[in-house]
Amino acid sequence: VTGVQTCALPIFILCDVEMPRANGLELLEWVRNNQKEAEFLFLTSHEKFEYIFSAMQQGASDYLLKPIDISKIEQALFKITEKV
Repeated sequence: VTGVQTCALPIFILCDVEMPRANGLELLEWVRNNQKEAEFLFLTSHEKFEYIFSAMQQGASDYLLKPIDISKIEQALFKITEKV
């Protein structure tokens, strides 16, 4: 097909909930609607239950709170690599 470009979406996304121009939960929802295979890892300071619940309900791999021990990030990344 001419004139049509496609690009692959990532298989892993490290994201915050609140970002300068976007909301990580909205990004997660968009990805789920367009590519269900992507793994999401939230690394954030937002500990509101609603954020955590929404992320996990939409299939986020993990939701880690800042400040964070590097070993927790390593564990979460290992868990993701086992899936993909």
